[in-house]
Amino acid sequence: MLSVDDIDERIAFGAQPDLALAREAGFTHVVNLRGELDEDADAAALGMELLWIRWFDAWAYQAGLADDLARIVAFVGEALSREGTRVLIHCQAGVERSPLAAYALLRWRGLSDDEARDAVRRARPSATFSFIDGNRHAIERFLARG
Repeated sequence: MLSVDDIDERIAFGAQPDLALAREAGFTHVVNLRGELDEDADAAALGMELLWIRWFDAWAYQAGLADDLARIVAFVGEALSREGTRVLIHCQAGVERSPLAAYALLRWRGLSDDEARDAVRRARPSATFSFIDGNRHAIERFLARG
């Protein structure tokens, strides 16, 4: 069983998946936000494209967050430019790191802070906002880049 929730019909976020099950569910691209878990070989064996962003649970306030968010948005944007693709953004439990990435992606797409928070909360009620709140300045720096 996958513990992921849809942002829309082509993007989902959540907890660590079984990549074989994710592939069966139609996911073609994966953003792995677990600093400690290398899934490159497993994803490649399943014909999935993977972006590995090495975020650890204690990474809050890291200086490179805006750059990481830009890499995530570029990867997701490129994936969605092709027909038949689906993107899965995951961390370990799906309550801090992947909600932050989903929130930033929604803000980048033009949603306001409140709209993005509501969308994340509706999709995944277990999501916490401590990483989002703690990294607000880095998220705003990322968004200011355009």
